[in-house]
Amino acid sequence: MIITNDKILESLEEKDVNYIKQNGTIEIPNSIRVIGEVVFYRNILLHEIIIPNSVIEIGDYSFRLCDSLNKLVIGKNVEKIGKYAFAYCDSLSSVFIPKSVKTIDECAFLSFGDLKIYCEETSKPEGWDKNWNPNNRPVIWGYKGENYEKM
Repeated sequence: MIITNDKILESLEEKDVNYIKQNGTIEIPNSIRVIGEVVFYRNILLHEIIIPNSVIEIGDYSFRLCDSLNKLVIGKNVEKIGKYAFAYCDSLSSVFIPKSVKTIDECAFLSFGDLKIYCEETSKPEGWDKNWNPNNRPVIWGYKGENYEKM
């Protein structure tokens, strides 16, 4: 839980994020439901992010150009991933998108790296933008995710 001026935050905005642990990880508190726009934009120190199950929305550009980000775990209750949310996170080699994600906006996973995308859905949901993966990174549909952490 993040408390600022005696209020509990339910969303993370850029002004709320002022530190990353020495190992390049950041823990998002379970009180957070929305990761706002550009919160971690161009953060070269960030290596690992675990988005908790409390989060339902990842904002536009929120992790864009996080060049060093190499581990991403998306919580099982995320419903929306905004445009360019993980664009140019070229150190990412894999990501698992849970079935809860009903909307992915344009270029959310624009990548020139070796990204492989594992989706719990068996095919592209109607709410995903036609350009959600504009570089056509490999997508494995119908992945159950039991062993995703071990990849």
